[in-house]
Amino acid sequence: MSRIFNIFNKKRYFLKFNGLRNYFTAEMKSIEKNNEYEIYIHLATEIIFFAKNGYRILEQMEMFNDASIVQFREMKSSLCLKCKRFVFQSSIVDEYLSLLMPFLNTMYILQDRIMPIIAKASNTSLKPRDKEKNEIEKQYKKYKKRFKKSLNSFNSFATNDKLLSRFTPEIQGIVKEYWKSNGELIRKYRNIEQHIFNLVTHSYFQTHPEEKLIVILPDNPKAEPHNYRYTSRDAYIFFKFAFREFNFFVEKMAKALKFDEQMHTLEVTDLKRIKLEKIPDNSTICVAISNNNGFEICKGPGFPSPLITKLIKTDKNIQITKKY
Repeated sequence: MSRIFNIFNKKRYFLKFNGLRNYFTAEMKSIEKNNEYEIYIHLATEIIFFAKNGYRILEQMEMFNDASIVQFREMKSSLCLKCKRFVFQSSIVDEYLSLLMPFLNTMYILQDRIMPIIAKASNTSLKPRDKEKNEIEKQYKKYKKRFKKSLNSFNSFATNDKLLSRFTPEIQGIVKEYWKSNGELIRKYRNIEQHIFNLVTHSYFQTHPEEKLIVILPDNPKAEPHNYRYTSRDAYIFFKFAFREFNFFVEKMAKALKFDEQMHTLEVTDLKRIKLEKIPDNSTICVAISNNNGFEICKGPGFPSPLITKLIKTDKNIQITKKY
């Protein structure tokens, strides 16, 4: 079992959504020669992957924050501090600041992947409208191109009532509620960082009321950059809130579609899609998945046995081995 999956199960993150994902897998297996669900299984698996990635980034931010506190305390006695916040430069702080954009991009991707999955699970059509009677073919082709592109953006669903109206009133309400509470904000901050302004400009070490690294975000990301005001929106606290809000949003939609919670698991059968590749010395890479008794070498066609294993990479639960 993955460490992150254990955390997700304990905190009940994306459990109903995992029930939805497993439904897609079961449907694909039950219909002979039907790959209809394959793309949606892929998208749903991406949601879980990027959710784990987002959670790891939050963990790393916490780790670097703790390390910076230790670093600060080691030099505290030699400093003459006259204010509760000051610019604190170190490699640890640089590592902390470098995580802001990856987190924002991760949330952006999570948002953009979710609605096609919900559409499939709710039998909602996302096909372009039919060509109108007097519509020029060139115009209709342009419309179809724009429409197809719009399906890749959560913003299109949240702000286009005509597109959102294809879903049930309950799903529409959940989408609008999430967009208003946090969905639009986290997206705006990503766009600011990507295209307009460096969000880490207002980054400090704070000594009171608690010692910590702090990045102050603009109060209103919709404002023009020259009108930005920086009051108290701590990036790390806001990011944690954004992650939880996205989880609540996804779980509400899965609940509305009557999916039950299913615990996250990592099964050897999930590896059927892995393509074995040859490395330069013609050895074969294979994967060993952890269990309660240690590591279990994957069995099946294409997996060499017996193996002499050497640890190449580990995430506590996954071990990559190779044959010599």
